[in-house]
Amino acid sequence: MSDYYGSRGNSRVCSAFYRRIGACRHGNKCVKEHIHPTSSYCVVLRNFFDFSLLKVANEGTEVADEGDKQKQQLSGDKKNEQNNGTEKVNQDTSTKDSTSPQNSEPERNDPYTKLKEISESERFNKLLQDIFVELSLNYGFIEDIVICENNNVHLKGNVYIKFSTKESAANCNQELNNRWYNGRPIYSELSPVRSFEEATCRKHDFGRCERGDMCNYMHIKRAPPTVTNNLFDSQLVYYDQQA
Repeated sequence: MSDYYGSRGNSRVCSAFYRRIGACRHGNKCVKEHIHPTSSYCVVLRNFFDFSLLKVANEGTEVADEGDKQKQQLSGDKKNEQNNGTEKVNQDTSTKDSTSPQNSEPERNDPYTKLKEISESERFNKLLQDIFVELSLNYGFIEDIVICENNNVHLKGNVYIKFSTKESAANCNQELNNRWYNGRPIYSELSPVRSFEEATCRKHDFGRCERGDMCNYMHIKRAPPTVTNNLFDSQLVYYDQQA
């Protein structure tokens, strides 16, 4: 590790991207070496954060629209059946659909209906809190955490977690590789990143990045300071109580 970090001028090492960001757009085809650390304070969860989860409200609307179309079609079918002499049966069915508690229950418990009441920013805050609390309680004190909103394969949805100890990072990395989240396997590895500030696209923070979502530096999705401050303050109180 010391040789690796001490050899920034080494032309064989991919220092511009892999050492600095823990991800390279060339992947395994890069002509320079990607030296994976055997120990680190930082863990990266590759393509972990699914930003489509923030769009559930829109998907829910589409689902609802499709449901309305199906209901209209079903209503038309019922009218045809009534014309064929099955009016009484259809009236009974209509009565059951409108009055039965069992038929109205799924609509009340529909997750799309609940999520539509939450804004996209609130949904992101809740997902960030979910990740932070889970990792902090199970693996150790978190010093920093960032989520990339780039749209290129090697950075999209990457979550970087910097722990206070290498032991915490090692335990987190080992266990998360055997776990799933949101129905998907987790791909975790120790990352060579030591400074998130060095890896971040500063222009993105000001909305001036010329490369947009395809930039090879971290485009960090940021939660409001009140949210992140509450997370870190709560973590500090928790570990103070455990001491």
